[in-house]
Amino acid sequence: GLIFLLLMLQLSQTIKGDLLLNRLDSRVTARVWIEKNIPQGSKIAAEAYSPWIEPANYTFKPIFFLIFYPPSWYLEQGFDYLVFSEGAFGRFYQEPEKYKKTIAAYEQFFQEFNLIKEFTNGDYQIRIYRVNN
Repeated sequence: GLIFLLLMLQLSQTIKGDLLLNRLDSRVTARVWIEKNIPQGSKIAAEAYSPWIEPANYTFKPIFFLIFYPPSWYLEQGFDYLVFSEGAFGRFYQEPEKYKKTIAAYEQFFQEFNLIKEFTNGDYQIRIYRVNN
């Protein structure tokens, strides 16, 4: 009986793992949305762990954390869109007392620019903001 129980436990863990691997997360849906909705040639800055952005179709700049530069810098540099990734910003929101200043910097971006699309499927968040109206 114990061997059967252990085998069933292992089987259930394997099935859960397979389901997670086959589930589309928001990086995939965001990538498809970007390709269909953001005009080619647009200038995009994206954080680490963001969806793939095809550099042949966009003027693309990867920036590990978008808060490395102030919001005004993105305006001055002529960016059209910013792509925020939970893999980058989410870690700070998990420990709000420890990262108050970092969270405040992110909140400044989230208030200053216009959110045009948010993806949360697959338990992963991607936010796309328009820089210039």
